[in-house]
Amino acid sequence: LTMIHEAMILEYSGRHLALLLALPVLVVKLAVGGVLMALIETLSAKMRIFRVPEFLATAFLLAVIGLLVNILLGVG
Repeated sequence: LTMIHEAMILEYSGRHLALLLALPVLVVKLAVGGVLMALIETLSAKMRIFRVPEFLATAFLLAVIGLLVNILLGVG
């Protein structure tokens, strides 16, 4: 009976220590996650801005090809 009681004491002995350490670790995890998320969002927004001319050129090229096909084939 005493061994079972000792095992229960040892099993739950680190609970308060874990609760003391859990809050600062959680705050650090959330801060690192927030910084990483902000960094990724900022970089992806910059990459989209730099790629806008490529998208516009592709759209213009497709519009010109569509116009030429329409004129040459006389469809419509």
